[in-house]
Amino acid sequence: MKRSLILCLLLAMLSSCAHIISAENRENALSAISLSEVRAHVDQYAEKTFIFGGVIADTLSTEDGSELEVVQMPLDEWGYVISHDRSEGRFIVTAKHHLDPVIFSKGREVTISGVLIGTRTQKLRQKDYEYPLFRAKEIHLLPHKAYYRDPYYGYEPFYYPYPFIFWPSFYLHYSR
Repeated sequence: MKRSLILCLLLAMLSSCAHIISAENRENALSAISLSEVRAHVDQYAEKTFIFGGVIADTLSTEDGSELEVVQMPLDEWGYVISHDRSEGRFIVTAKHHLDPVIFSKGREVTISGVLIGTRTQKLRQKDYEYPLFRAKEIHLLPHKAYYRDPYYGYEPFYYPYPFIFWPSFYLHYSR
């Protein structure tokens, strides 16, 4: 009984630590290559599979499907965006199916596995910007990060009412 319980717990823990991109696409992907290196050597990496992620800047519906413009951000070992403070540029992902712009909205985090098919030059504000262009194999929209407020966080030393009953407390009227 005890062994089966330990085995079930172990299996549950291992299954929760899976990468969001399929194993087949991860095996075929060039994971050690950065987006800035891809942008510098597009011809060398054409028709190769990559895994990149970031934040959606724009979603366009086209005749052939949809396009996502993504601001690249670093990913952790499971395929989730780590930091919003670093980026190596932007890229465009084309998908054969329709991606609803309300669901794939600006600011959402996404991880893609795609094949590099070339570049496209478009205006980014008033400047011409050369985007690496990927054909999507997998697109994973990451869930919203919920804000968690710890209810057991200790009080400040001058928190009302003790020992300063008439001291102005800034925490009484503060709401999030």
